[in-house]
Amino acid sequence: MTADRELLALAAKVAGIDIGWYEMIAFVVTDNGPESWNPLTDDGDALRLAVKLGLTVQIERDD
Repeated sequence: MTADRELLALAAKVAGIDIGWYEMIAFVVTDNGPESWNPLTDDGDALRLAVKLGLTVQIERDD
């Protein structure tokens, strides 16, 4: 098992998201059928995961 696959599996488990695998691609089943799910490469998936986990992002700037 690869490190990325393990990270995806653990993230999904913590968030309560049921994922499946097709070869090395994680997917979730939606009303429209299966869709790929990878918060490591898809910013939309990453944001939805962060919201589901209640994470906050704090941005600090050095101006």
